[in-house]
Parts: sequence; structure tokens; C-alpha cells
Amino acid sequence: MDASKASDTVRFQVLHNIGDGESQAGVLRLALDQAVAELGGLGGGMVHLRLASEASPIRLAVTNGLPMRYTQSWKRLDRQEDVAPVRALQSGALEWLPCSDSEERDLQPGTGIAAILLLNTESGDAFGVLSVITSQIRPSATQHEFLETIATGVSGHINHETDSIGADPTQGIMMNLSEERLQQARKEAGVGIWSWDIRTGNVTYDDATLAVLRIAPETFDGRVDTFLGIIHPHDIPRVLGTVEQALRQHEEYRAEHRVSRPDGTVGWVETRAQVIVDESGEPIRLAGTVRDTTQKQTSQGSADSPSAH
Repeated sequence: MDASKASDTVRFQVLHNIGDGESQAGVLRLALDQAVAELGGLGGGMVHLRLASEASPIRLAVTNGLPMRYTQSWKRLDRQEDVAPVRALQSGALEWLPCSDSEERDLQPGTGIAAILLLNTESGDAFGVLSVITSQIRPSATQHEFLETIATGVSGHINHETDSIGADPTQGIMMNLSEERLQQARKEAGVGIWSWDIRTGNVTYDDATLAVLRIAPETFDGRVDTFLGIIHPHDIPRVLGTVEQALRQHEEYRAEHRVSRPDGTVGWVETRAQVIVDESGEPIRLAGTVRDTTQKQTSQGSADSPSAH
């Protein structure tokens, strides 16, 4: 087996071994990564999704290796535009356009775009288009075949994950992508979401909360005792008192305190939560947010700054 065929085999295996737990966005990104690698994508690639209306524009959902200036001009493509992704949607086949035919979309000289449909394997309808920025040479028959195989593989996984969403799987994909972007924004802002089931003692943290507390996801056991163990010993009495008052009076829980993180550092967090009650008025859950306030406390030069253990 030559090097090219071996590399193709590895890429097919990667896509074939996607687990059911992989997100829609994750499936799309993985497929795009493999397509860009196979075609030697000069500027990366992108995936556009089609909404239910036949006349509606297709919208950029996932990119690979493209600068923001470039992606801005590809965020929305009207159906009448003469660009490769729209052509693929109209023709139902792989389309390739050189730079001279797409200059208004900021393609660099000596490049082109290869675009192929992503189809709903149940209905046969297109729900998106996968595109790769190539050299100014039309993709070979082997590359064409590779893209078709990738598109078929990703379509099967996407449809499997979105069957429960409704008739239009694209809505489910967009919801998933929006949630991922929101999650990433919260992580970058140092704000996470958490909840505590009072009856079971189980605590649920999103990825942003784990990042704020610097807890490795694989080490978190989901128990409230684990979180209490992170609270700085000097702050535990105050935090517990605030929790008890919120549960007793059914009021908002709010506390700012230090945390002794698993990596050995000490930081500050502000936690807020609403008390959720059952039909009889008994508290059953606290649910709210956690925000990293370490920088604020440090800039204020508080005597209780993270340096004070």
C-alpha cells in the first residue's frame, strides 16, 4: 500500500470510529479536518448549513484554518450567488471554482474552492455543503471520491444524532453549535453554570465551571462534598451559613469566597443560585452560576487575596 492510500485509510478509520457521544459540531469539524488534509487545503475549509426554506441563504457553521477577515465574507451565501458552495447545492454534485470566478469572496490568487453536498441519508435532501480551499488545480478523481466518502460518512452521523430534533436536522445542528459557542464564551469569560440536587447530593458542572475551578473533568465525581473540599477552610462556615439561609428563606444564594484549587493555587469565585422547590414548597435544587473573581480581588489588594492561605 502506497503512502497516499495508507493515509486515506487512516482518515476513513478516524471518521468511521466516531462515537455516538460526539457532538454534531465535532463530527463536522472532524470531517472538515480530514477533507482539508486530503486536498492539501491551502487556506482551510468551511461547512455551510441550509435551513428549512429553499429560498433562505446558507450560513457558515464551521471553519478550519481560515482568518476572521476571510470567514466574514462567507458567513451568508444567497442562493443566486455564483460560488462553489451554492453551485454544489444547486447541481447536487461536487463543484470546483478557481479564484478568477470567486474574487469577490476574497480568495487568494492561485486558489480555488471544492464544494460537496452533505445529504440527509433518510430523505436524500441536502442539509449543508462542505468546502475546501484548494490550489488552482481541479481535484483529482481520487480526491473527488474521497470527498464523497467523507460527505457520506458525516451525513450518517449527523442524521443519527438529529433524528430526535424534528424534520429538519439542520435546526439541531445549529442549536448544538450555538450551545458550543456559548459554552466557549463562558469559559473565556470565566463564568460557569452549576446545579446541586439537594436530595441526592449530586452536583453538575459545565465545562466552564470545571475550568474556573481548574478541575480535570475525568477527576470530578459529581459530589457536593468534593466542592466543599475545594472551598478555602477559612470561608467554609460563611459559605455554609449563606446556603442554609437561602434554603430556609427560599431566597437567592450569593457568596464570594476563596477556593483551593486542585492544582495548588488559591483563587476567588462568586457563586449565585436560585432555590428550586417541589410542589410542597420544599427545596430540591440550587442552580446558578460561578464566576472567577480572582483578578478583581488581586487588583483590589484585599488582605484576603489569593496569596493569603
